Amino acid sequence: MGLRASVLCVVAMAACSKGGAGAPPGTRALVNGRPIAAIEVQQHLAPGATPAQERAAVDELVREELLAQRAVELGLADPKAAEPADPQGRYVRRRALAKQFRLKELFEKTTVTDDEVRAAFDAHPSRVQSEVQLSKLEFPSVAAAEAARTALTHGQSFEQVASAQLPAPAPGERPWDLPPLPFERLPPSWWDPVDALQVGQLSPVIAQPDHRFVVLELVARRARDPQVTFEQARPALQAALRSARFEARASEVEQQLLAKAKVELLAAP
Repeated sequence: MGLRASVLCVVAMAACSKGGAGAPPGTRALVNGRPIAAIEVQQHLAPGATPAQERAAVDELVREELLAQRAVELGLADPKAAEPADPQGRYVRRRALAKQFRLKELFEKTTVTDDEVRAAFDAHPSRVQSEVQLSKLEFPSVAAAEAARTALTHGQSFEQVASAQLPAPAPGERPWDLPPLPFERLPPSWWDPVDALQVGQLSPVIAQPDHRFVVLELVARRARDPQVTFEQARPALQAALRSARFEARASEVEQQLLAKAKVELLAAP
């Protein structure tokens, strides 16, 4: 059933099977008895997706379905709206309800104090007063990220590894190269790994709160001129800290819902 399916089974204590008695034809998963269709999984993917990306898409749709079900329990769904019977309608409704739950129950209840922002600013003076240029590759599973990092350490270029993972870019474009960024505009999960890098070095695989995994290469590090003040950095830094706290809370809630859910992952048709 693949890496992501196995993770769901272990974490959720879910019932994983190749069948699914009574499931509509073409069902890829049942989440507390509610179906996720193969056509919904394909809609969630870019053309030419790999099997690992397909498994990650099923995983993500399972989590969205759990959040959508919780949104209904909390009365966040429009009581006048009929529940769609077709897969396309279910896909759109699920995404909207999961988004509503994350906004109303998680993001709007996530706060960061001025003292916490100041502490983050003061903790690493050299980090605050520098900006970095990075190359980034992103993956749906830790296994795919580790394999790409191994290829990079054995002499493959970022271009070679990226071309195996991403759609072919337009001539002259390098979508894996990020513009120079100050630390407050980096995801907080990147701060410590990037701090430890020398130019040309690769980061370890970094798990992101959105269930994606990245490998970074430090291309350049330079001092900011003029130096930034706390007041200048505060809005972006506060947003970064709030986003990280929100994503961590979202992941925690998803794990709690998975622990109580019955999830059946079915074989691809």
